[in-house]
Amino acid sequence: MIVFGGCFVQRALSRELGAGARGILVTCNFQERQCLAESYNLLNEYASRLYGPEKFDAAGAADANSEEESGSEEEDIGAALGKEVAALKNTKPGQRRFQDIKSGAKNVLFIRCSKEVDPCRVVHSMLDDVSATKKAKARFALRFLPVTDTAYASEASIAEQAKRVLAPHFHKPACQAETTFSVVYKCRNNGEVSRDAVIKEVAEAASLGGVTHKVDLTSPKLVIVVEIIKTMCCMSVVDDFYKFKKYNIHSILTDGRAEEPKPVKAVMPAASVRADREQEPSGATTQSTVDGKEEEAKPSAGSMKTEEHSSATAQSTVDGKAEAKPSETEDKPS
Repeated sequence: MIVFGGCFVQRALSRELGAGARGILVTCNFQERQCLAESYNLLNEYASRLYGPEKFDAAGAADANSEEESGSEEEDIGAALGKEVAALKNTKPGQRRFQDIKSGAKNVLFIRCSKEVDPCRVVHSMLDDVSATKKAKARFALRFLPVTDTAYASEASIAEQAKRVLAPHFHKPACQAETTFSVVYKCRNNGEVSRDAVIKEVAEAASLGGVTHKVDLTSPKLVIVVEIIKTMCCMSVVDDFYKFKKYNIHSILTDGRAEEPKPVKAVMPAASVRADREQEPSGATTQSTVDGKEEEAKPSAGSMKTEEHSSATAQSTVDGKAEAKPSETEDKPS
């Protein structure tokens, strides 16, 4: 507890990203609350497929998803819902399968996993299903990057972290044959860590286990993801990184899908329009057909005005005689 302005404020240290965390980094575009709810639904869906329904270890509440026989079906549903609500209320945040904590960067969420959940396995299962079915699963979330370990963002700490994270994938006895790899590096809100130094430390750690591995920047079998956010370094080793479009759930859906051509409005060139206008004589009459008979159409209004202003007087025939009428521009006698 700390005192601020005469009030007691509890610091939620457990809700901030620290060393030794495991989880998933989720990126979005300015809608973090919607992205968080969407990510919870997706991760719980695929974790339930792999590990079964989530169980709440709360006092006085058994498994939230278990069903007990009752007198009627309505009582069964009501009892199950009441039991689940009671379990959720009595469950501490640290006991949940997935729990969000502050990542330290905008538009980046960190969802911490419980010990029994492998974040790489859950994310790979989700992206594999999306790639196979081509069904949109997310609207706000963009990338899902699993994190198997976090450490403080210093060269010495990252070197030790790389040995822990890379050992199951690159070192003996887990790895007996050479493989290809690449390092994907991203830094947010940190200007003290050197990109080249971090990549060098991680690449050297890959060959410390007695097996020589090769760097492949185009199509590696394994990708070492290094994400630095403020003072923390998140690291993991993932499969099918470029197959799943850098773990971008939206790019997987658009892969191999031809874009529909946009409708183009036909516009007549200005030169052809000008040429058509020059070919038409001024004051020319047009022909129209009505009931099989051709009639001579009246001159257009533009041609009539031209004829009126071309001469000072207009001729009119009344009973075979021509009379001169004063033009409109002449002053009337007072």
